[in-house]
This record gives sequence, structure tokens and C-alpha cells, in this order.
Amino acid sequence: MIVFTGSGKIAEAFSKKFPCMIISARKETEDKLIGSIKKASVIIHNAALIYSDHIDDFITSNLDLTKRIVRLIEAHNPEVRFINISSMSFLKDEFHYQDMNDMSPYAFSKAISEQYVIRKQLKNSCNVRFSTLFYKDKSRDGLSHLIHRAATESQVQIYNHGKASRDFIPLEIAMDYLYTVANNSQLQGNINVASGKATTFADVVRILSELNPELLVTNKEAQTLSVLSKFSKKETAKISSLEYELFDHIKEFYQECKS
Repeated sequence: MIVFTGSGKIAEAFSKKFPCMIISARKETEDKLIGSIKKASVIIHNAALIYSDHIDDFITSNLDLTKRIVRLIEAHNPEVRFINISSMSFLKDEFHYQDMNDMSPYAFSKAISEQYVIRKQLKNSCNVRFSTLFYKDKSRDGLSHLIHRAATESQVQIYNHGKASRDFIPLEIAMDYLYTVANNSQLQGNINVASGKATTFADVVRILSELNPELLVTNKEAQTLSVLSKFSKKETAKISSLEYELFDHIKEFYQECKS
């Protein structure tokens, strides 16, 4: 049985495709949490705090909770496949961390959590880092918001002529990768789940303009955060050869927003 330690979009999307159980690691009593851990063949630790003004909140919710789950696994189900949903927010490039002083409080807490999982040396564990997820939810990511505006308002705004790029991976495709990782104990350590294809927002706008010839595009010059978007094929080749066309997923979500 695959057990998720928290609810949210990832657990929800996974549960639509594959059998699993979703629990709240924060809210469950110790006995119930232990019971779920004992029953699990795979534990996907996805409970995490993303927004707060205080670094202590991130440490408590992200690092301390991860430590708790790992300790219970060691005590009650040490053979279980453990997957820690990590982050790319603390990476300088595909394989190296940023300087700790340059990390946001969230990134700092996730980087330490990732290191904790590595150093504990569980028998069957890995850290999974997703590239930029395309949730197909206008409230969750910039690509979805851009597509929704194009479909419903026939206008979009881009920054710096859309030069920024992302390695977009549709959420449902990411869940296929995650399922493969969950069932392959040969995949250990840190795993970057990314397509290996960088797409600029200018590329996205060209696609949207094909779908909507009357689309009004405005540009704004602004300082924007640098986001890691270039990955080799080496990492994803270790997982599987899943292929998808981003245009098809953009078109599908555009039509959903239009209807």
C-alpha cells in the first residue's frame, strides 16, 4: 500500500491514477500514524509548509516532521520504500546546492530535510525533486494563470519579453514518474524529475496566439527570480522514457478554461 503523509494537489492527483492512502502526519495520533506506517509498502512524505514569515515555522513543519516520520519508519517498518518529496528551490544547478545564505527560509528547511534523509541511510529511500509543475490550476502556477487569462480574457502579460524559461512538467505526467520511482527500489539518493526540455514564456505565448489569434500580449520589464530550468536527459532516463508534448497539454487546459 502506498501512503501519503499529507493531502494536497500531488496526493490528490496521484490518487486519481493509482491506489493509495492519504493521511495527515501532523494531525494523526502517534498510534494511528504508527499503524499506517506499519501497513505501508511505500511511504511518500509530501507534508510541508510552503508559506510563513518565520524560519522557525519552516524548521518545525518541514525538518522536524521529516525527522519524526523517519524515526517511526526506523522503529516500525525499516524495509519500507520511503520517498521524500523534496524541492529544486535550493539548487544552484542540476546537481549542486546554493550557498545556504542564498536560500529562502523554505528552501533552507527543505535542503536540510533532504540532507537528513540522505544521512540517515534508510535501506530503501530517495529524495524526489520536481521541476516546474504545470498544475492546470490558475491559482497554483504561472503557466496555468497565463493560459486561463488567454482563454477567458484574450489578454496576457509577460515579463522581459518572456525570456524566462521553465522545465514544465504536467502534474499527471509527474505522477507517472512518481509511481515509477515508488516501485523501483534501484532508484536511490536524489532524483530530479524533469523533462529535460526548457520552454520560455515567449514560446508559450506563441502557442496561445495560435489558439487565440486575437490575443493581446503586453510586456513589462521587471526583475524576476531566477528559476532552474535546464536539465540533462541523464536523470529522467534512469526513471523511464515517458514522453509528452507540452503543447498538447496547454491546448487541453486552454479548451477547459474556454468551456
